[in-house]
Amino acid sequence: MNTVHDYRNYFNGKHSGHVWSKQDDELFLRSIGAMGFDREDGRVYPTVAGLLMFGHEYDIMREMPDYFLDYREQLDPKIRWTHRIVSSSGDWSGNLFDFFFHVYHRLRGVFPVPFQLSQDGSREDEVPMYKALREMIVNTLAHSDYYGQKGIVIVRRPDSLIFANPGDMRPGLKIAMSGGTSDARNATIMKMFGLLDFGERAGSGIPDLFDICNSELGTQPDYDVTYAPARTTLTIDISKMIHTKRTIKADDNEKMDDNGNADDKRTIKADDKRTIIIEYIHRKGEAKTEDLVKLLGSSTTRIKVLLYQLVDEGILVLCGGNRNRTYRLKEREQS
Repeated sequence: MNTVHDYRNYFNGKHSGHVWSKQDDELFLRSIGAMGFDREDGRVYPTVAGLLMFGHEYDIMREMPDYFLDYREQLDPKIRWTHRIVSSSGDWSGNLFDFFFHVYHRLRGVFPVPFQLSQDGSREDEVPMYKALREMIVNTLAHSDYYGQKGIVIVRRPDSLIFANPGDMRPGLKIAMSGGTSDARNATIMKMFGLLDFGERAGSGIPDLFDICNSELGTQPDYDVTYAPARTTLTIDISKMIHTKRTIKADDNEKMDDNGNADDKRTIKADDKRTIIIEYIHRKGEAKTEDLVKLLGSSTTRIKVLLYQLVDEGILVLCGGNRNRTYRLKEREQS
């Protein structure tokens, strides 16, 4: 139910005043296709799509024994992975909705966000690759054969992003590239993401993806479909971006010194702070709270809140006592 409520909060933010917002949880889930009415016994049950989106991993596996979600960051050749999350770890729900947001927030940091203002004078934090990124993740989840083998694997490497899922591309790449044909293997999952403005349901998603990658990365996505078992793999070459210095989303009068530290106390967005903290600890091996306060120019209380969140999410681990407390990446500590 925590995932359901997270979804509803996001839905309400996208659709202010929508009639579904006034419904109770059960009726809302029926409205979006996550639950269905069984005429034989008069009861309401989760649909397969609802189970995948909002269920616990152990309940999903009772229906789909080969269900598996795997996100890996392989950024250091000396370490097997610098960050990893799998649906079977037991420390989070293991469902599609929570997995989408974890992967999306991790991969957003790959693409620099230049400072710019929208027409109404507010900060513009959306870049074309964010739309493409959401499309890639949603397509991977919505086109996957969850009764198939090997599960979903998304990998971030220094020079590429890889999205692999069981099942072939149903309309075929040539038809999908032409646009106008939407044939998701899991149409209700696509609908539920579409209600949040994630993923195209008009068949234009893949042509848009190719256009954005051409203009932003100077390369085309590479689709590879194999069989026995059927599997679709999308690879995005980001090698031309690896030397691009990531722009911290700060106000236009916020300056950074030669070490990348904020010169004043202006606010950097929370998502960026999380990314900066993780990247800093990855480079240094560990960090103290005061190191990150100095790095980000934020209050000690705010930095501690972010650190505790990262610990709760299983990304960081605490080491040492109060005075000598440091934070390290969980995977590196286990290694």
